[in-house]
Amino acid sequence: MGPMATQFFRVLNALGQTNAPAAWTDDHRMFVWVPNTRSWHRSRELETDYLIDRELTYEPLPSDDVPPAMAAAKRIDERSAGWLIEEYRNQPPADRRTSSDLGLRIAGERATTARVLIERLASTSGWVVVKTYPSGGRAAERSAASLASDIRRGQRKALSKLGQLDARVTPSGADLVVEARRLP
Repeated sequence: MGPMATQFFRVLNALGQTNAPAAWTDDHRMFVWVPNTRSWHRSRELETDYLIDRELTYEPLPSDDVPPAMAAAKRIDERSAGWLIEEYRNQPPADRRTSSDLGLRIAGERATTARVLIERLASTSGWVVVKTYPSGGRAAERSAASLASDIRRGQRKALSKLGQLDARVTPSGADLVVEARRLP
């Protein structure tokens, strides 16, 4: 399946104020950046507003402007809105995304923690992005092929408890993406 086509937005309230950027994916889901968890979380409230209510304003945000918007987003106050953070932390893996899942490349950000990757692989029989290699010619090709081979041979300790995995390397724009899935 590979990374999704994603539209990013600055979501403005009636006063023209914004906090975290939002992402509309090609499977018709809205994700919002949550600085507290350093993840993108599905927001059904925003989905409903975007599709039906339109009480908020959705200003397109070029992908180059998303990382600064993420950095500028204020943490949610856990004293007054702890319930919301708890809700986000308890979301199933299918309702969480990393920046690389959404097609963003952010320097120094791991594609996915091993725990989230294992949850995603365990919850689907489909292909799951393990790692994205920025276009780097031969070195990137070798690293991607090596990772895919390690996964197929059960050489990645964190993933080996899932049983036999298949892995492949697919191009995504100029990048190479290593994907894995459980074998039946």
